Amino acid sequence: VTAAARVIIGGLALVAWLRFIRVDGELTRHGRHYAVIGVLNSAIPFALFAWAALTLPASYSAILNATAPLFSALLGAAWLGERFTLRKLAAIAVGMAGVALVTRAGPLVVDARVLLATGACLAATFCYAATGVYVKRHASAAPPRGVAAWSQVAAGAVLLGIGFAKRTQRPAFGLALQGTGVATLYLTVFAAARLFSLISPVPAFGL
Repeated sequence: VTAAARVIIGGLALVAWLRFIRVDGELTRHGRHYAVIGVLNSAIPFALFAWAALTLPASYSAILNATAPLFSALLGAAWLGERFTLRKLAAIAVGMAGVALVTRAGPLVVDARVLLATGACLAATFCYAATGVYVKRHASAAPPRGVAAWSQVAAGAVLLGIGFAKRTQRPAFGLALQGTGVATLYLTVFAAARLFSLISPVPAFGL
């Protein structure tokens, strides 16, 4: 619940700023796309990584997270007609090796829970890649600032539902979601502000 609230606060902060600077997010026109992007790019991956974190060390999650470019290349080739070249494959492999080197993942006993957690991480990175395909095919006309704001509001609403449903059944899962909320808040307000020049870095970081 805490994570969901933070996501919503971050999204609403951006929405409020868009109103303040009189930028139209075109919610009526692109609202459905914002919802899909928020769920596919934020809510589902955050929930999956939070669940996987109950089993997998963070170093392994980081390595698996580096598979997102691989899925992007595969989906781009399948749905967008992009070429999947050996150069792309080599670049992805080097990137994953670099992440593995930096994180220094230690030994891990592989069992059913580890395999399920690994699958959850891969499903999350697949969602990241699928979001890119969806945006290019269906939401290319949506304003980036509107996407940044309203997709997070949608993601927060979904995470709020997940957190509320699991508040008593899986308290550890709810705690893991709180960690994702911190990251989401900064990504939503600070990183988005830097990328799209919504507000200056100082008030963004303060938020």
